Amino acid sequence: NFAVAGVMARMILKAKQWRNAPFIIILLVFSLLNSASYLTFITGHLDLATRIHDATLWLIAIVMNLMGGRVIPAFTQNASLFKRSSAPAQLGIATNLGLVLIALAWLIDAPIFLRLVSAISAALLFYRWNMWGWRFTFKNPLLWSLHLSFVCLPMACTLIAMGYPRSGALHILTIGAMTGLMLSMMSRVSLGHTGRMLKAPRLMPWVYAFIAFSALLRALAGVWTSAYLPLIDSALLLWVIAFVFFIAHYALILMRERSDGKRG
Repeated sequence: NFAVAGVMARMILKAKQWRNAPFIIILLVFSLLNSASYLTFITGHLDLATRIHDATLWLIAIVMNLMGGRVIPAFTQNASLFKRSSAPAQLGIATNLGLVLIALAWLIDAPIFLRLVSAISAALLFYRWNMWGWRFTFKNPLLWSLHLSFVCLPMACTLIAMGYPRSGALHILTIGAMTGLMLSMMSRVSLGHTGRMLKAPRLMPWVYAFIAFSALLRALAGVWTSAYLPLIDSALLLWVIAFVFFIAHYALILMRERSDGKRG
C-alpha cells in the first residue's frame, strides 16, 4: 500500500492534478491502519482491531464522498434536465471533515462524540446530496441508482446518531452505499467506455433494487432478533443475485471490442 501511494503521488505530480492529492493521504492512512490492524490482532487486542476496521470504513466513505461530489451531479446534468449550480467548496470540506471525525470517534471509542458528529455529518451530507438533482433521475436507472446508493451514506450516519446497533448501521454503509455505488458506477462506465449507449440493460434496475433491499434487510437484522437468520440469508441471497445479474449482462460487454470500433 505504501508503494502504491508512492506510485500515485508520482503520477499526480507529473500530471499536476493537485485536486487528487487527498487520495494519496487517504491511501497512506489506509496503509497505517492496515498495519496497525495486523499488529493488534497478533497481540490479541481484538477489540482495538475491530475499531480500526470500523474506522477504515469511514475513510472509504470519504473516497465515496469525494468521487460522488464530482461525478453524480455531472452525470445527472448530462443525462437529464437538471442544471447544477456551483456548490460552496466549504460544504465538501465540511462533509469530509465530518467523516474523518466519525472515523476518529470509532477509533478512540467515544460513543457520545460519535453520535454527535454523525448527526452533524448526516445533516450536511443530506443537504449536499439534495443539491445534485435527484428529483430529475426517476426515469433513468443509471442515474437514480447513483443517488440511491449515495444517500445510504447519510442514512448510515443518521442511524449511528440515533444509537442504532453498530452492525445494522455499518451494513447500510457497506452494502447500500459502497456496493451500490460500485455497481452503479461499473454499470455506467462500462457502457460508456465500450462505445455503447448509456442505457441500462433490462435487468439492471433489479440489480440496484436488490442491493438496496439487501442493505435494508441486513440492517433490520440488527434489531429484529427473532428473524435474524432469515433476514441475513435473504440479504445474502439478494446480494448474490444482484451480482449474478450484473455479470450476466456485462461479462460479454467487457470481453468484446468496443462497439464503435475505437481502441480502448
